[in-house]
Amino acid sequence: MQERQNQDIPEENYKPQGNENGGSSEGSEEDAPYEGGLRFDPDSDVGVPRAEESNEAPEAPRQQQPEQRRDYGRERGRDSRGRGRGRGPAQNTGNNQQQVEEIGAASGIDVLEPRRNRRPGAPTAGLSLGDLLPFLRPPRTVLLLGATTGCGHGRVASALAEAFRGLDRNLIVREADMLDLLDNERSASEVRYELDEIGRHADLYGTPFSDGPAPEGPDAAERVNGLCKKLFADRFDHSVVEKRPDHVVLTHWLALGRLAELKEAGRLSAAVTLVIPEPDVHSFWISPVVSHYIVANDYVKARLLRRGVADDDVTVCGVPVSPAFVGLPDRDRQRAALGLRGAVVALRTEGTGGGAKTMKFARGLVERHGHTCFVFAVARGEAIAQELSALDGVNGCAVRVAEGPEAFRDIIAAVDLIVSRANLHAAAEAMAAGVPMLLLRPASGTEDRMADRLLARGVAVKATCTEDLEDLLGELLRNRRALQQMQDTAQQGRKPTAAQEAVDRIARLVR
Repeated sequence: MQERQNQDIPEENYKPQGNENGGSSEGSEEDAPYEGGLRFDPDSDVGVPRAEESNEAPEAPRQQQPEQRRDYGRERGRDSRGRGRGRGPAQNTGNNQQQVEEIGAASGIDVLEPRRNRRPGAPTAGLSLGDLLPFLRPPRTVLLLGATTGCGHGRVASALAEAFRGLDRNLIVREADMLDLLDNERSASEVRYELDEIGRHADLYGTPFSDGPAPEGPDAAERVNGLCKKLFADRFDHSVVEKRPDHVVLTHWLALGRLAELKEAGRLSAAVTLVIPEPDVHSFWISPVVSHYIVANDYVKARLLRRGVADDDVTVCGVPVSPAFVGLPDRDRQRAALGLRGAVVALRTEGTGGGAKTMKFARGLVERHGHTCFVFAVARGEAIAQELSALDGVNGCAVRVAEGPEAFRDIIAAVDLIVSRANLHAAAEAMAAGVPMLLLRPASGTEDRMADRLLARGVAVKATCTEDLEDLLGELLRNRRALQQMQDTAQQGRKPTAAQEAVDRIARLVR
């Protein structure tokens, strides 16, 4: 019997018989031994022998001192749900302990319980402590400043805000329009007009090649200085200074002068990131207050490096567009859902004169290019939408009207060619969808440079007048091979993830 008990039950879980003085316990009914001469330790993990197996009742467990009691619950390993696993104390490796100490020091947490080793084959937790650390810190605030200039800078800010909402970070993002924060003495319409005039100025991007007389009036630098003088005051300072954002992101250069003044006065503590969505850069995009630049292409980055910006302070992400462009529907399925067959041409009506001029222009396209599908993109609630819808069936053409940017985005996947001005957001959305463009008379300045870049890539053609537009459109509709080549080139350069890449870079800068 003694041999059997010694084999079945570990000896360390039993205590030898004896009194406090080390003598034998024979004759003592209170300390009567179990058969085999060993006493059961009530603090062990081995089951207690049942009373009916012995002639005498088992002895009541003795009370141990609190300082001698072993805390088996803390010594055992724990799985991802906090359940005990194993019977022995879990041994911690040096690598795990070092990793926990480093993460704890970086997060400001004073004490962290070491991670327990898991037995081979055990399931691993879904989140590590490194994944949870951003949420253990206080949230950081990002102020996103766009500008509804009419050139697409406001659309870029909206795309970044939409991408921030899908980002799994501990960030609070506040979006604002610079033109809503102007001083009371300046109006938004006045600023838009001045920016449009500055954008068309001949010397905005440098000294032009010209043998003729210099243009009269102030140059671009003088006009910018006159525009930005006392442009922002208390309303702007309240959002940037008093609300204390941790990071400021701009999509236009208009407020850089005021931010530089606040920085010099010691009132601005936030870092500043500037998103440049334009195809080229001029001197007003560069400021010492900017800590990081996010640009559209490698050419803009090279221009910044030439002007003294450090290479590590520039990131190329493309032009941010709505993240919805990542999951555009299948082209053939979308065409079947809309009832479109053959060539599909989309026309953005902005920049075509509006009202009667736009209607005359659209009717001329339908009457000249029969048996073609046309999609007219108009602003939401625009009165001309019903008049354009009435063109459906004229000269065998199928006509659809998309009201608002969301409706046009749903149709753009089924389009073969987009007729539009070479403004910022129209070109960015076309390239994100992989659709070539027929450009309407680009204006000097930013539009002209955008058109030149698209033509150099082989994804656009340029029309300088209405007759030129009709001829080029007819040629592309007849020569489907040339149009297909433009479509393939546009699809190869498609990059709809620019907004996600930009906000991911900004989030790393905020941390």
